[in-house]
Amino acid sequence: MPMLWERESQPGHDADEEMMNRFFSELSAAAQSMDIERIEETYSFLGDYRVPEKYAGLFGELKKAADEFDYERITKLLAEKL
Repeated sequence: MPMLWERESQPGHDADEEMMNRFFSELSAAAQSMDIERIEETYSFLGDYRVPEKYAGLFGELKKAADEFDYERITKLLAEKL
């Protein structure tokens, strides 16, 4: 599977809007295909970035759903966002 993330990670920096949109889009596709490895890979990319405050609540809910393998919940949350 090709990586969507071409950008070099810069620890401690806020993820920008483009990066967050790509994260949400990739996470949605991974959840729809019920691909936990792809979900984990998507989360690992953001590991070195700070999630912007405006997405903190959604990010937390998505992470909880991912940890519980609740693909339907991830898809529902992202449908409301996207």
